[in-house]
Amino acid sequence: MLTGKYHQGEDVPEGSRKAEKAEWLPGFDDDLFSKLQIIETQAGIKGRTMMQHALLEVLEKSPVVSIVTGVKRIDQVESLIAAVER
Repeated sequence: MLTGKYHQGEDVPEGSRKAEKAEWLPGFDDDLFSKLQIIETQAGIKGRTMMQHALLEVLEKSPVVSIVTGVKRIDQVESLIAAVER
């Protein structure tokens, strides 16, 4: 959900988790999209993608032992690595 590919009023992207297994991501409602918009705006202000922003917020604000990112593609892994290396 923090990939930036889900937007209110738009079709679910092909190849997304929601498209593959809709039951994994229930509850796509106005409240969820409002929260996603806030996160996307905050990420943009800091020059990050939503995924990078979520990862860095967790790393910066809590004593983290490990993070499960749920990435599907190599470019997503590379993006997260680049965010941490900044």
